Amino acid sequence: VMERQREGDIKLEAIYTGPIDNLKKALQTSGYKGTTRELEQLQANLVKEIERDFEKYKKDIKEDIGQNILARYLPESMLLEIGVKRDGQVEEAVKLVRDDKTFDTLLGRVGNKGSNRKGAIAVKDGVG
Repeated sequence: VMERQREGDIKLEAIYTGPIDNLKKALQTSGYKGTTRELEQLQANLVKEIERDFEKYKKDIKEDIGQNILARYLPESMLLEIGVKRDGQVEEAVKLVRDDKTFDTLLGRVGNKGSNRKGAIAVKDGVG
């Protein structure tokens, strides 16, 4: 994405170009001609911010693209199964459920002698 931005194939700031141009015109009409440089700096800063967001969320963006490609070819049930297996929150929840001491502590059952949940929750081994 950054390479295509530098080559001029795409403009990451395109969504903001219209409003910034309108502001430029309004300011020039009002006699504030010296603000053009600051608005150009604003546009440059927007591009940098968007590029940082692409880098920061690279993993999430790739995951979303992969999911959308899979959605074209796989049934929803398989997509959900894949999603659950890759979900970090589900993985942590499974770890928590398997750890009796931590689970009981979080539920406030620390003072009780033993847990009543033995065998009550079955966690599929394929998840987590």
